[in-house]
Amino acid sequence: MEQLKALTKGRARLKANITRSLAWAEDEQNSNATRAEVSSRLKHLDTTWKEFNRFGDEIAMLDEVDGYVDSERQQILRGKISKGRCITFGDEWPAFKDIYESTIHNKANLTNTHKFHHLKSLLIDEAANLVRHLAIADSAYNTAWERLNERYNRPRHIVNSLLEQFMKLPTTTRSDTTTLRKVSDGANEIVRGLDAIEETGRDCWIIYLTLEKLDADTRRRWIERSVETDSPTLEEFFKFLDARCEELKQA
Repeated sequence: MEQLKALTKGRARLKANITRSLAWAEDEQNSNATRAEVSSRLKHLDTTWKEFNRFGDEIAMLDEVDGYVDSERQQILRGKISKGRCITFGDEWPAFKDIYESTIHNKANLTNTHKFHHLKSLLIDEAANLVRHLAIADSAYNTAWERLNERYNRPRHIVNSLLEQFMKLPTTTRSDTTTLRKVSDGANEIVRGLDAIEETGRDCWIIYLTLEKLDADTRRRWIERSVETDSPTLEEFFKFLDARCEELKQA
């Protein structure tokens, strides 16, 4: 079947891209890669992985195989998603979460013990310490995954981190290819990172830039007022500023 051949060929190409990404991550020569470069490669791996999964699912449907298990996905999984060295979370958490859930967490044929074993093998530094004292057992897996989500699945923190990176992009007063490329690549990755957590509007940008112009006490009060909101709106922000003005007038 021509469609099956095309899917198989396309999937092989995607597998080669994933293999190259994993090889890059395992190469000691890249241990000093910049945060922006690591983030860019991880997001590219996330996009490629999703396509790889989609091709595999379509092939399975065409093959009409019950209980289809993709051995190639399992082989790539054993690459440990860069062996954890590149996974420091922060703004990389959404990409890691998507890859991990599609390869491990949502797999019905894996026990919680197996899932926890894979999860622990991917964690380093603070994230590893967060679940270090939990035994690898069925009963502990959900607790571990919940702890990680509570710690790192913070859309607002991720937004602020990405916007901080944007503000730190280099500036230049002359035509310079190197700087221009850094700005272009950096801005593109930041926008893709915001898209990944569905922050596609203007609100987060305006709130962040406005807060940068305000005093420390007002910024602190805004954080306290909106701490329970993952994605505060401009309307909420301007209401806060109006209330703050009235408060200062009466002081």
